[in-house]
Amino acid sequence: MKGAAERAKQTCPQLADISKRDGASRAVVLVVDDDDFVREITTDILTDQGYDVLQAADGGAALEALSNGRIIDILLADVVMNKMSGPELARQVRVLHPLMPVVFMSGYAGLADDEGDLSLFQLIKKPFRPGDLHVHIEAALVRSRGLSSG
Repeated sequence: MKGAAERAKQTCPQLADISKRDGASRAVVLVVDDDDFVREITTDILTDQGYDVLQAADGGAALEALSNGRIIDILLADVVMNKMSGPELARQVRVLHPLMPVVFMSGYAGLADDEGDLSLFQLIKKPFRPGDLHVHIEAALVRSRGLSSG
């Protein structure tokens, strides 16, 4: 069975050697998770990989961060959160920023049908390895750049 990083590389062939690169794309990642521990660990991983990271504890705080004028390149959100789910947040973000790449994190094996069409987004399963997170973030950024240029 193939790992998450290998599946992401197959989805986006430009990433075949992404794990061999030094550093990241210097993108600004907005991490949204209502679990403080998971949000902090994810932030530490991304910071160590060279990303600039902003944090939000829920969907409302994420929408506020996205509307304050700061450039945010990618949204990394938990699927299941209190108040507003990750897919609900993504739908609202897409209204404001139609081409913003979104990567979902989930500790659940299957996602509920009412979460909408998640096939348009990257999905990484928790717990994840730092390298797998890096590959998913870069895959979403590469795909987004391709959509905005074509």
